[in-house]
Amino acid sequence: MLSPSEANSGKLVTMVMQNAKILAERENCNFIIIDEPPGIGCPVDAGLVVTEPTMSGIHDLKRALQLLEHFNVQPFVCVNIYDINKDNAEKIESFCKENGIDVIGNILFNPIVTKAMVDGKTIIEYSPISAVAKEIEGIWEKLSALVSEKSFTQELLTKKEVIGLLSKIPINLERISKENLDKEILGAGIITELDAINLYEQMAAMTQNAEIKTTLLNIAKEEKTHVGEFQALLLIKDEEQEKELEEGRKEVKELKK
Repeated sequence: MLSPSEANSGKLVTMVMQNAKILAERENCNFIIIDEPPGIGCPVDAGLVVTEPTMSGIHDLKRALQLLEHFNVQPFVCVNIYDINKDNAEKIESFCKENGIDVIGNILFNPIVTKAMVDGKTIIEYSPISAVAKEIEGIWEKLSALVSEKSFTQELLTKKEVIGLLSKIPINLERISKENLDKEILGAGIITELDAINLYEQMAAMTQNAEIKTTLLNIAKEEKTHVGEFQALLLIKDEEQEKELEEGRKEVKELKK
């Protein structure tokens, strides 16, 4: 298990997403939230920017919104510790309103959050009846409803948007050692197949044609078989990957107890 802000390879991100999807399907969950560092190149439906009412917070908010706009990702904004500077908080709300961006919630400062962190728990676990926990739950409810209802999830994808959904896999064979070449190829193969699965399933969700929907879902199912084939080969080539995958299974089993 990684500590907050601890770095690791993109392979781990791919494995986490893959196993999270399996768990979500098993538990009949409609959404998966993965907290990870930016720049992973994975397709997303929406971007929630959590900012603070400070000058640096406003600056970083605008940069994040520019990035989401560049990749045609629907933005939402939440203002944390809203009440420490209400003038700046109002500036954020005005800026978002002028640019057609939904501010889906404001979280007031509350020292109970620090107590939860010290106890190693989320605020929802530590004090589910607290005001701040209720605020966060309300933000989640708004976000899930907006993601489900926004028209961008129903629109047909343009060629540019389809390309934007796919992970960027740089291939520079000169920089890869001979002993790691096959492992990198297999890892890239897994990422490519997961991209294809996401794309086919998203298109299946968009179409109103039952025959096209069935075809897309069948193709996505075939791609999952390809993921299994690549993974099986990778586990043969990479003993560490096999060991860590087994550790991941154990951790998931512990969570379900």
